[in-house]
Amino acid sequence: MTNRFAHTTGCIQLLLKQSENTDFDEQTHRCKTQIRILYGRSRILLLAIALGSTLFVSLLVIALFTTFFVNIDLQGIIIILFTVSLICLVASVVLFIQNISLTLKALTEKLRGQM
Repeated sequence: MTNRFAHTTGCIQLLLKQSENTDFDEQTHRCKTQIRILYGRSRILLLAIALGSTLFVSLLVIALFTTFFVNIDLQGIIIILFTVSLICLVASVVLFIQNISLTLKALTEKLRGQM
């Protein structure tokens, strides 16, 4: 996902340069539309990366090892961390699918200018 984020931000920068160098109103409008779509994709990817991070899974592993080695009952915390980890994973996948949808929208806009 981080590669997709880097690619998206690189495309935004190229489109910004292209929109500065064009005098055609229609071409500038297309560039700005694509920039808006790509910016939305970037924000979605950032959120997906944050939610898909291993923070909660790492805390879950620490809690499991603490329970095993120190013999402390952390069953409630383990259940909460596991649930939050799964929710974050599902949310990350949903955001990734939304990003793919926006990619297709940007491609449609780009093709509209070519046809």
